[in-house]
Amino acid sequence: MGASHLRDVYDLKLSRGLLSKVINKVSQAISPLYEDLFGKLKAD
Repeated sequence: MGASHLRDVYDLKLSRGLLSKVINKVSQAISPLYEDLFGKLKAD
């Protein structure tokens, strides 16, 4: 899902740069949760 999809489907006008920054920020925020979950699944 890219900037053009968000614009066409949801009428959100975001630049590719802003979309990239948001994706990076969310990825960093959920990384500890993902790593914890992955560790628990790997242990099972």
